[in-house]
Amino acid sequence: MIVLRRSFRVGDALGGRGIALAVGNFDGAHVGHRALLARIMERESLAPACMTFEPHPRTVLRPEIPNHRVCGPADKLRLLSRLGVAAVFLPRFTRAFARTSAEEFADILLRQIGAKRIVVGENFQFGKERRGNCALLADAAKSFGAEVIAVPLLKTAEGEPISSGRIRDALATGDFAAAEKMLGRAWTLRGRVAHGFGYGRQLGFPTANLHLSFRPPARGIFAAAARVEGENRARPAAVSVGVNPSVSNTKTLKAEAHLPGFDGRLYGRVLTLRPLVKLRDEEKYDSAGELQNAMAGDVSRTMEIWEKWEGREKRREGEEEWEGWE
Repeated sequence: MIVLRRSFRVGDALGGRGIALAVGNFDGAHVGHRALLARIMERESLAPACMTFEPHPRTVLRPEIPNHRVCGPADKLRLLSRLGVAAVFLPRFTRAFARTSAEEFADILLRQIGAKRIVVGENFQFGKERRGNCALLADAAKSFGAEVIAVPLLKTAEGEPISSGRIRDALATGDFAAAEKMLGRAWTLRGRVAHGFGYGRQLGFPTANLHLSFRPPARGIFAAAARVEGENRARPAAVSVGVNPSVSNTKTLKAEAHLPGFDGRLYGRVLTLRPLVKLRDEEKYDSAGELQNAMAGDVSRTMEIWEKWEGREKRREGEEEWEGWE
C-alpha cells in the first residue's frame, strides 16, 4: 500500500488504473467502514484507495476536548492495508485545510485525484462549515464521468447506527463485547515495548511498557489476553492504561502489562493487548505496600478471568487462536 501525504498524484504507482476512492476518518476500520471498502473493491479496473485525515479533525477544530480514538494513525493504516486498500491519500488536516470549500474539496477528489468512483457514507458532509453533501458531490461528478455511491449506515442489533463514536463509548465503559461486534474483531492496543521506571519489577510485578501514540477511550486496570511478537499463543496479562499516578506526576499516557509466568525479554518486541474485563479505575496509592497489594489483587482476578476465557476460546472449534484480533 502506498501512502501519499503531500500529493494527490499517484502517477504509475497503481499500474495506470483509475481510482475507486472511499472517503472518511476510518477510526478503527469498523464493519461500517468495511461496507464502504467493499464498494471500492468491486471493479477490478479501478484501484481501491482511501482518503483519510491526520491529525483527526476533532484535534484541530476542538482542541479543548480530549480526542479519544479507537486506534492510532499507524494502526489505522495497517488495518486499511490488511483490508486490501492499495493507496491512502493522507493530507495533513489543518485549520487552513478546514477552510476548503465544498466545491474545492470535490475538485480535489475528481480533478486532482481523478477518482472514477467515490464511496461515502450516506450522512457524509464535507468542506467549510460542512456545507457539502452526497447530492453536491454526485452533481459535481457528472462532469467528470464519475459515480458517487452513498452507502447506508450499518446498524447494531438494537437498531443503532454503527459509528466510531459509539465504539469509543463502549470502550470507555468497558463494554468490550459491544465494541467487538461493531469492529468485527477484538479491540487491541499494540506497540513496541520500551523501558519504563522499573518500579513494577521492584514490587514483584515486572511490566512491559507501551508508550501510546493516541488517547484510547478505555482507561483503568484490565484483565487481558496478550500476544508477544513471534509467538502464536495467547497469554494472560494484567494491564494498566493511564498515567500511573502512584509512581509519577507525568501526564504521559501509556499502557503497562504484567504477564504472569512470562520468562523472557520483551524490550523492543511488539506486544498486542486485548482487554477482556475492566477490573477497576486507576488509583493513586500513598505507599508502595498499598500499590503492591492492589497489583496482587489485580493479577489474582486476571488469572480467574483468564482461565474462563482461555477455556472458552479452546472450545471454539475450527478457528485460529488469533483470528479476528487484528
